[in-house]
Amino acid sequence: MNCAQAKQLSIEGFFKRIGGIPQSIRGNEAYYFIPGRSQRTASLSVNTETNEWYDHATGKGGNALDLAITVYNTDISGALTKLDELFGGTAATNDFLFRRQKSSKPKLKTEVISAGRLQHPALLRYIESRCIPIVLANKYLKEIHYRHSGGKTFFSIGFENDKGGFELSNTNFKGCIAPKSITTIAGVTSGAIINITEGFFDFLSALSYSGKDQPDYDTIVLNSTALTAKAVEIIKKYDQVNLFLDRDKAGQQAGAIIQSNQRNIRDYSGIYAGYKDFNELLKARNHARTQV
Repeated sequence: MNCAQAKQLSIEGFFKRIGGIPQSIRGNEAYYFIPGRSQRTASLSVNTETNEWYDHATGKGGNALDLAITVYNTDISGALTKLDELFGGTAATNDFLFRRQKSSKPKLKTEVISAGRLQHPALLRYIESRCIPIVLANKYLKEIHYRHSGGKTFFSIGFENDKGGFELSNTNFKGCIAPKSITTIAGVTSGAIINITEGFFDFLSALSYSGKDQPDYDTIVLNSTALTAKAVEIIKKYDQVNLFLDRDKAGQQAGAIIQSNQRNIRDYSGIYAGYKDFNELLKARNHARTQV
């Protein structure tokens, strides 16, 4: 199989061959879990009309060859070998090529209609369910109304990143509006120390736990452990790095990458020992108080 053939493979066919099934379907978008990655919500969407995929967790996407490179964490040569094994060689591959229908619509683009103060009751309830004070949430989050061009309008909590994109979250969905990037937040004291959290709910949970509305030190919110390398370039100018990462495999891997690039590391995940992340601790403490 060559690159041209691999790029034309049906992405739906790829998932069928590896045993993946769509977790939800919205119009011409099918959502899948990414093999080998621990996820609560299916973040990879496949456009069944254009045969393209997009990972809302990392902001990456492309064709079937790009997907194989991502799933198998390999280069082009390795991906072609894997696809040959998966589809049974070049002869059998023709049965799995994507055939674009004449009625195919242009590729959908996500556009932000408005970004303002949090006020929708459903979003306020969602934030309260995560035990984040609304006053604190309004300082760092926005209510985003957006749509896929020509389609239905959606609304969500939005957390802006350094490139102007948004991390999105509501009761039923977690994703992003490209471009995908980390978020840097200035601390009360800037200079020698920097904090690193994984997601924006972890960041807000740490502030709520401490009874503050601004971090003491500069802070990086990764928005995805896949963006750890971007943080590495920034932390080199700091004398100390404080980690508040999730207590799972992805968090451990991100922590290992950071520690290999910075000597003075302080891991504060022990604060929420017994829980996956800071927000899980916050919710547990709130539940315990309400039971008294």
